[in-house]
Amino acid sequence: MAQFDVHQNRGRNRVAIPYVVVVQTSRLDGLPTRLEIPLMMPSPTYRRDPRLAPALMVEGHEVVLHAWEMQAAPLNSLVPMVASLADDNAATQIIRAIDEVISRALGRSPTP
Repeated sequence: MAQFDVHQNRGRNRVAIPYVVVVQTSRLDGLPTRLEIPLMMPSPTYRRDPRLAPALMVEGHEVVLHAWEMQAAPLNSLVPMVASLADDNAATQIIRAIDEVISRALGRSPTP
């Protein structure tokens, strides 16, 4: 299992979230979990910021990365990989979205 591998979602929300992408570095392969981000079906009523929620193609379907919903999931919950988003363009968009979520540059600093 590699960083940016895409897996089908077999959970109860699989209609809205058909896929997840693993974003965890291979340095953590010994852990029993994988850090993943949901790939959601696009919503026509949702105005998305493409830096936070880039549109990506998986198996001919457009899906939207929801980086702010990343979570650790048990390794045994992932079914075999169906695609990879490791190409330079997709990987760059994913990393940029994660950076947008965790960056303090645009957010307010906590008050001491």
